[in-house]
Amino acid sequence: MTPESPSQLHLRRAAIVDDSGEFQVLAQMMLDYIGVSEIRCYSFASEALPALLESPPDLLLLDQMMAGIDGITLLKQLRGHAATARLPVIICTAAINRFLDQEEQLRTDPYTAVLAKPFSIEELQAVLTRLIPLMNTTS
Repeated sequence: MTPESPSQLHLRRAAIVDDSGEFQVLAQMMLDYIGVSEIRCYSFASEALPALLESPPDLLLLDQMMAGIDGITLLKQLRGHAATARLPVIICTAAINRFLDQEEQLRTDPYTAVLAKPFSIEELQAVLTRLIPLMNTTS
């Protein structure tokens, strides 16, 4: 049995919160390639939070290290609201070694995964395969 693809799951809307325009473009290309039809990008957690709460996407790619509010803080804020408590989130970080302590804490959150930057489309798809069953229960 092959895993379902995001397009088979009707993974239509994704958001990217990352202060790197280059990463936003790369992530958009990957999400577009796997069939996501609507992708919103935010450079700052402070601008993303109200939009994500008002209209939660099906998936969030979240940078850990950003100026102002970092990714973990934004994730905690999202988890505190019913609309985004079970939002599937992939935290993306280039500083994976400094992140390992927090990653352990995140392992108890079944709706969150961590990917080290840079990552391949295959790595993204593998994480989505793990999160896909959970995506089906969030609607």
